[in-house]
Amino acid sequence: MLKCHPFEIPAYAGSTAVLGGISRCKRSSEHSRNGSRRWYLAGVFLLWTVFMPLQQALAQNIDADPTSWDFGDVNVGDSAPKTFTITGLADGGIIDGIGIQMDIAGAFSLVGAPMIPVFIDLGDVVAFDVLFTPPSIGSFTADLRISSTDLRNPVWDVPLTGESSTAVPEPTTLTLWVLGLGGLAYRRRRLH
Repeated sequence: MLKCHPFEIPAYAGSTAVLGGISRCKRSSEHSRNGSRRWYLAGVFLLWTVFMPLQQALAQNIDADPTSWDFGDVNVGDSAPKTFTITGLADGGIIDGIGIQMDIAGAFSLVGAPMIPVFIDLGDVVAFDVLFTPPSIGSFTADLRISSTDLRNPVWDVPLTGESSTAVPEPTTLTLWVLGLGGLAYRRRRLH
């Protein structure tokens, strides 16, 4: 004989879900397969009511594109821009930080970054540029850091790389000696 009692399973976000017709059953000395089916249904219901909302809460809210970028070879003193976008994948996202990290040489900078915080919903796009301006010959690395309320990836670090193997040539000064009526004189001209 089975003794069955209805019971409640706590659902996500503080509400409760009553199991309609599914009960916690205690077996008496008599063996019953019906009781094990009820426990199975209770477990399935628990998965559906508790873990599905939790999975949705942990879903990714934003996406950054590109996820890494190599600026290639840029002359010293020249600049190379790259546009980055952040796209909302769900409603209610908040971007609370955009910045350049680990840039020891100061070769990377943000241009047109939005005012923080940025509220971003499904389908919204936030765009800004990262500018690479190598200060000297060499290789440079940094991270574009995007922080948000995204529970899956609260901090995105987008690797940035670039190098400079040539310097912009300095302007050449040419000195001309001119012989005139008043004697010897010289003029300097800058050649570009």
